[in-house]
Amino acid sequence: RARFTILLPSVHHCSLIMNSLNFLCICISLLQFVSCQDFQLRQHLATKSPYWIPPASAPPAPLPDPSCVPVHINLLARHGSRNPTTGDIKGLDRLQASISQYRSSISSDYEWLKNWTSPYDLLQQGYLSYNGELEHYHLGQRFSSNFTSLLNMTFSPDTCVLQSTMVSRTGMSGVSFAFGMYEGKGTLGTNDMDPFYIYTEDLSSDMQLRFFDACPAYVNLLDTDVINSSEATKYVTIYSSAIGQAVADKLGVSGIWSISEADLHAMFIACAFDASSSSPDTADNFCSLFSDDDILQYETGEDLDAYYMNGYGNSMNYLIAAPLLQSMVDAMDAAFQGGKQKAYLRFAHAETIMPLISLLGLYKDPVPLTASMSPDELAARQWHTSMISPFASNVALVAYECANGGQRVRALHNEREVILPGCNEVYCCYDVFREVYASYLSQNTTSMCFPESAPPPPPSPEPPKDSNIRINPFVLASIVVGASVLGAALSPYIVLFFKYLKGRGHSTTSYSKLPTSD
Repeated sequence: RARFTILLPSVHHCSLIMNSLNFLCICISLLQFVSCQDFQLRQHLATKSPYWIPPASAPPAPLPDPSCVPVHINLLARHGSRNPTTGDIKGLDRLQASISQYRSSISSDYEWLKNWTSPYDLLQQGYLSYNGELEHYHLGQRFSSNFTSLLNMTFSPDTCVLQSTMVSRTGMSGVSFAFGMYEGKGTLGTNDMDPFYIYTEDLSSDMQLRFFDACPAYVNLLDTDVINSSEATKYVTIYSSAIGQAVADKLGVSGIWSISEADLHAMFIACAFDASSSSPDTADNFCSLFSDDDILQYETGEDLDAYYMNGYGNSMNYLIAAPLLQSMVDAMDAAFQGGKQKAYLRFAHAETIMPLISLLGLYKDPVPLTASMSPDELAARQWHTSMISPFASNVALVAYECANGGQRVRALHNEREVILPGCNEVYCCYDVFREVYASYLSQNTTSMCFPESAPPPPPSPEPPKDSNIRINPFVLASIVVGASVLGAALSPYIVLFFKYLKGRGHSTTSYSKLPTSD
């Protein structure tokens, strides 16, 4: 069954007319790839989709001036395909228990399911998979090839900065990317590797790549359900019953096993990770339990969740990404002023990619997405996380210097050129770019995330001059008498002790000179 989809960038700062020929070329290129093709399951698994968007089939937009040369590249990339995280693994374990309970009733057509056990270990939750390593290894090769003057060279911390969050899968993704970029450029090992360095910041203070954890005001909005996924919950409630019944019919357990929303979600998760590690077209995996429409409904539910939790559903979702954009612009400013740095490569999460995409104004629907929209309205949405933030998704801003003094910036999303809102061409005038995003570039995120810190505690009060403390005379007399008796009892031993020290030649004042611990 063919699917016809056109994905258009949002242009809320300018009219569609302004985006003319270059905009049309991008749309045609994207249309050539995703239209008139049979349904591709791997391209509809929301943020669990493997990296499926290839380089654009159309040639890059022509330079506005032949003298323009790239002087800097900012790259933000999500980690590659990974193992399920703790919550999903526990859900798969519960699914395994449900399957075991109804094993004898499952149709013989699904013999593989009767003895299915979850292959995922909690000790390896969230780890980068081999496919995730390959995604970034090849991504590094392609970026190095496409931007030879910026990336096709030996590593130097002065010219290239690599940064990841303090999570193994992002660090390993950065390493895999760098392997693809620096392999053959050094002298180390059989593959002539050039050593490189990746730095990271503490999770609790990483305001550029893990702002969703490091901003207390944002975390509070999540904790108090101000930011929530209720629209996704409504949508899932609408479709899950019918899909669960269809799966039960397929398995031959209708009337025996009433498949819960939790078990159905776990089946979709199992399908997604099956698809990222093996062929989803084989019969012996969970993807075979669902129709194309089932997958599309699952994708829509996941998109609604991400829209409200990480995207346009609440402005705070993307305003907290302003420090990241500010850092990117600072790097381009420095490059235009003759700085040495040529590349700043960052490796993070879907929760980093989607807010930045939203901050840039890409893929913004004209009205908020809701569960009550018609199927046609939801199908026409621009917010598709399978395309916006699959595993290894990436956003790049490339700065160009032109001989006539002009400065340009070119935006890429998943290796495809995109026209930024407010710009009328792929190579956006840098002054226009800065004007479009001026409010974000001047935003004080510190005051937004840490609004009115609690005042410091007052100093310890001085004892009042007229103290109200009263000591019982009997207690005071007891203390004095006790001290006198104890002193009289110990005085002979104290005298002997000092005589002993004098005889040994020790000074009674030398202890103050003993060294303290380093």
